[in-house]
Amino acid sequence: MNSEIPFITRKRFAAAHELGHYEMHRHLQPVFTDTEEDMMNWYKAGPHETEANEFAAEFLMPSEVFHKECERKKFGPEVIEHLSNRFQARQQRF
Repeated sequence: MNSEIPFITRKRFAAAHELGHYEMHRHLQPVFTDTEEDMMNWYKAGPHETEANEFAAEFLMPSEVFHKECERKKFGPEVIEHLSNRFQARQQRF
């Protein structure tokens, strides 16, 4: 984990994102490349980053729970405040 990430919420997302890579992509065989840059370009061109982001979002804010937390509520600052507290998504320095 990058120790320079100042917000605990961002650290939580980064950890969940990497867990997503592990769970979904650990068996991928990258194409042969001469350099680390070539390998990263191959990796970034695929769906891997989006999949890991979606995994992290679902892991940290399960859609079923998220939708229940929004039921019968009018969208506004109060709902955003409630959701950020419920899912620990408020930006706070660690």
